[in-house]
Amino acid sequence: MVTFFSLFVFCFVNGWSFPIALSDTQDLGVYYSGNVSNPFSYLRATITIPSSPLPSLDNQYVYYYFGLSKQTKLAAHGMVLFCGYKDGCYGGSIETGYSIYAALRTDSNEIASGAKISIQPGETAEVTIVQNKEYLEVNVTKISDGLQSYFSINGANDGGLFDITAGVNLQYQSNQADPVCDDYNKQPYIISDIVASESGVRVNPIDFKQDANQTNSCGGTIDIGSNGETLTITGSKS
Repeated sequence: MVTFFSLFVFCFVNGWSFPIALSDTQDLGVYYSGNVSNPFSYLRATITIPSSPLPSLDNQYVYYYFGLSKQTKLAAHGMVLFCGYKDGCYGGSIETGYSIYAALRTDSNEIASGAKISIQPGETAEVTIVQNKEYLEVNVTKISDGLQSYFSINGANDGGLFDITAGVNLQYQSNQADPVCDDYNKQPYIISDIVASESGVRVNPIDFKQDANQTNSCGGTIDIGSNGETLTITGSKS
C-alpha cells in the first residue's frame, strides 16, 4: 500500500483547520457524536459533486468535507475542493474546478493527504474510512474511472475518532467585486448511502445535529435525510 503525506500551514474555522488562503471565511456543518469509548470502525458514503453551472471564479476556495473526527483535535475526511482561480490553486498543482482527495487534519497544523484528483460537476465518488485501534485508512474513489486518493497510518495512538462531521467551508477575498454568495454553487452537494459502524455494529439511525457555530451568510442549508443516511448540502440559496 502507498501512503501519501504532504504538509501545509493551517488556520482554524469553528475549530476545524483549512489551508491559510484568504481573508474571510464561513462555515456550515453538521455532526453526530458517537461513543467516546468505542470509536467508529467503519464509515462509507457516496458523494455527488454539485452539478453545473460552476460558481463564479472569484479567487475563492470552497471545501466540502465528510468523515470522522475527534472534537476539534483530529479529522479524517473525504474532501471536495472547488478551486476558483482561473490558473489553478497552490501553484497550479490543483486544477480550476472540483477536485477530490483524502485528508487528515490535526490541531498541530499538519495534514496527511492523498493525491488531488480532478472531478467534473455531477460526478460521484465513494468515501471509505476504516479505523481499527491504531490503524486508520481513508480512501476516496472516483466512480467513473476508479482513480483513488488514499492514505493509511499505522501507530495512531490518539484513542480513535468518535464523531461524524460534514459540511461546507468557504474562503474568499473580502474585497472581491462579485457578491460572496456567488462563490458557492447553487446546486447541492449530496452525501448518500451513509453507513457507519462501531465494532462491526451498524449505527442506525445516525442522529445528525446542526453545528451551532455555523457562520454561513448565504441562506445555506444542510437537509438531513431519513435515519441520517443522506445529507444534502447547499452553500447558497441567495
